[in-house]
Amino acid sequence: MKNNRPSVVVSGINRGANLGQDLYYSGTIAAAREAAFHNVPAIAVSLVLDSVGDKHLYDTAATLVGWCLEEGLHKLCPPMTLLNINVPNVGLKQIKGFKLTEVGFRQYSEEIHVRMDARHREYFWIAGHYLGFNENPESDCQAVKEGFVALTPQSLVGRPAYDAGALGKLLERLNAKLGS
Repeated sequence: MKNNRPSVVVSGINRGANLGQDLYYSGTIAAAREAAFHNVPAIAVSLVLDSVGDKHLYDTAATLVGWCLEEGLHKLCPPMTLLNINVPNVGLKQIKGFKLTEVGFRQYSEEIHVRMDARHREYFWIAGHYLGFNENPESDCQAVKEGFVALTPQSLVGRPAYDAGALGKLLERLNAKLGS
């Protein structure tokens, strides 16, 4: 791909949320991060499920990300930045809009189980249960809970992750597509 670089990398659609600090454990976000490290605009996409047994509405997430690409969202992220998008697992008509968010904080029960592998060696399994998130009206967690698509820019080098004015105008166009 040296001579034919992609114009954007879309990693996902991941099954399950990449909200709050969970983004640091995500392979979906890691793939987007690698693209951004190589100066390729990058978007990580996740479908937020309430339960593993839920019907997975990937078509909603795919449509919304398609709109983002059509509007050139990936062109608004500066170098060394990725965009983390979390989509509620609802039909397109139930999406309330798009929100520019910050990383929230999710809480877990912090249980650690001691297990044995096939060679009878002990290992530790992080097995905590999700307990909810810290209320923050600007967070990705709050936006998804309220039925919005959370767009969370992630700067990889500590500088501002986006141009708020340009992203705000793009979000207005995307929300108009939803009729919000």
